[in-house]
This record gives sequence, structure tokens and C-alpha cells, in this order.
Amino acid sequence: MRFQAKSALFCLLFCVAAIVAVAAEESQKAIRSRPLTAGEGLAIVSAALDSRHHARFSSDCSHFVFGLYERAGFPYRYSSSSELYAGIDEFRQVASPQTGDLVVWRGHAGIVINPAEHSFFSRLRSGPGIASYDSQYWKKRGRPRFFRYLKVAPNGVLSSSIRPVSTREAAADDPVVDVPDEPTGDTGSPARPAQDQPVNFSTPRVTVVNAVRPKPDQVGAAFLQTCTDSEASLRGRAFFKSAQALVVFDHFKVRKVHITGSAGWVDVEIDEMVSLTGNKAEVHKRSERQRWLLTRRDNTSWELTPSRDTIYLPQPTAVRILAHELAQLTEDRSETSSGTEEKAELARILDVLLEK
Repeated sequence: MRFQAKSALFCLLFCVAAIVAVAAEESQKAIRSRPLTAGEGLAIVSAALDSRHHARFSSDCSHFVFGLYERAGFPYRYSSSSELYAGIDEFRQVASPQTGDLVVWRGHAGIVINPAEHSFFSRLRSGPGIASYDSQYWKKRGRPRFFRYLKVAPNGVLSSSIRPVSTREAAADDPVVDVPDEPTGDTGSPARPAQDQPVNFSTPRVTVVNAVRPKPDQVGAAFLQTCTDSEASLRGRAFFKSAQALVVFDHFKVRKVHITGSAGWVDVEIDEMVSLTGNKAEVHKRSERQRWLLTRRDNTSWELTPSRDTIYLPQPTAVRILAHELAQLTEDRSETSSGTEEKAELARILDVLLEK
């Protein structure tokens, strides 16, 4: 009888010790991790909007978001969308999403782009694209759940460094969904210059229009193509230290082309959203008329010269570049007052651009 009592007491003590150990482990895990900040969420959006990475990731939605999180520096164990919906250790469910959070249904997953517009980015049947989780189509799939990544401290199990992307086969329970998308252009990503070095942009301010006698739509198309082509050279540049002004626009149109002999001009209408000069950012929405020079290059082409010392970027391109800039500042270990101010200003600008 005494032996049975001792055995029962031993079992009780063992169970209590096990419960305490589990509780301690969970407590330590909670201490070692924290939810991502809004700035860190923008790093995920930057990876999502950078189309260079899309072809590398498997075609189903869960592998797609898994690869984008890894590319942004926030890895987790691969899980299907059904597992993500049920909840995994690396994420915490939240009621109010922020940029970079997961939005998950049973059978589909994406990355929140702009909570104000209920927009998210995912792998759709027609390819990577942006949709609204508040649309009728997605409402029919049920109420989504939102999850925020838990970043582990340096002494934790997970690492925040960038890891090679998984090439596992697609999961069967993650069907691809057919909704409209917005393709993004191919880009590059040069190294970021030292913080205290002056920035010398080598982006071309001259647009080549291949036409014997350019028409307004030809000039407009050539200018927009030049803006797209300049994205690679602008990646990683410190815009707050640039002598050139940056203008972000959401609409551009050539109103008139005038040519006399080997010279001419074009009247353009440009709807500006944000302008950045040195360390001063101005958020505005205004339409401006400008006159740019047009010079004959040879018998079959002309050169269009926009305003001097100004870089023009369409809104989608600017979002990708500035999100990348913010992500690099966020990863910079040497926190300075100027760096903190730049991060806050970039976050403010991105918030305005993503509200469009």
C-alpha cells in the first residue's frame, strides 16, 4: 500500500514537472520572439513585388508565399494553406492585418499589401498578382484569417538571414485560383552604398524615341519604358542623399508634339503623387503641365530630355524601389537618428503610395 502511494506521488510529481517544463519552454519561446513591425512587413512586400523571384518559387500559393517570406529574410517551416489556416508556431493570428501579414483561407494563402484597400498579393491562375480579399469572389470562400510572423531573437532557433528557396513539389490541397492580376516588371538589385558616401546616380535622363516623326503615344510609351528600365540602377540607392529630385507619378500623357527641322518639344501632363528632394519629402497629388525638349538623334530616332536633375518613377516601380530601400534600412544594425528618420519618412511615403 505504501509502495502504491509512493508510486502515485512520483507520477504526480513527474506530471507537474513536465507541465512546468512545457510552460517554461513556451515562456522562453515567447520571450525570444516578437511580431514583425510594419517596416519589416514592407520587406516582405518588397520581395513580393520584385518579379525576379516569382519564377523560382513553386506554382501553388503556399509554396509561393513560403518562398517570398524566405527571400525577405523571414523563414519558417513549409506548411500548406490548410496548416497555415489552422495556425503554426512561426505565426500569430491577428485581428487587424498590417502590410506583410499572411491572409489565409482554407485552400489559399497570400500576402497583405495594403490593409486600407484590403489588397493582397498571391499566386493566381493567371500568374502572380494583386486582388482584394474584400471582393465578392473572396467573400464566397469564407472569412480569411490573418497571421503575423514572429521574429526570433538572435539566440533563438530560427535565423533571420536569407536562406535558399525551397524547391519542394506543390501541395495538392493548394489549388490555384483564377482572378485578375497585375504583372510586375523585371528588376535588378545592386548593392547599397555606404551611409555617408555621396550618391551619384547614373540613370539616363534621355529617352530615345524610335520614330521618323514621333507621335504623342510613341513618345509616351518610350518615356515609360525608360522609367521601367531605370529600376535596376536605382535599387539600393540612398534617395535622401541624392542631389537629384525624385518624382513619383500615377499618370503620364503626352499632349502635343511639335517638331521644326532637327529640334522640337513635347507638352506632357504628369500627375505627381510624391516628390523627394534631398532629405525633404513632399506628399501631394497634383497635375502639372511641362514642356520637354525633343532633339533629332539620327534619321530614325529622337531624344527626349525631361526636366534636368529629376528622376521620374511610376507608382508601381517606386513602391518596389522604396520598399527595398526601407527593408535595407531595417536590416541595418547601426541604428542612427538619421536612419530612424529615413525609415519613418519612407514608411510614410509608402503608405501614401499604397493607398492609391
